[in-house]
Amino acid sequence: MCKALEEYTQECIEKGERRGERKGIIKGEQRGYSKGLTNKAYEIAQNMLSKGCQHNFIADMTGLSLDTVLKLSNH
Repeated sequence: MCKALEEYTQECIEKGERRGERKGIIKGEQRGYSKGLTNKAYEIAQNMLSKGCQHNFIADMTGLSLDTVLKLSNH
């Protein structure tokens, strides 16, 4: 293979790797953000349970399912 073609091939590989890395970072940030929101909802639900709030109200306010809130209340 000629030198110019080898360099072009290497550039293409590096460009693809950078693009893949950026996509991976974005996806990881999205997952982290989503997980953080879920964890916060659980924390709020647990605080509300400790204050004696009704299960249906907690589910409405946190976005957690009623089933999830009931499971939290049994722990």
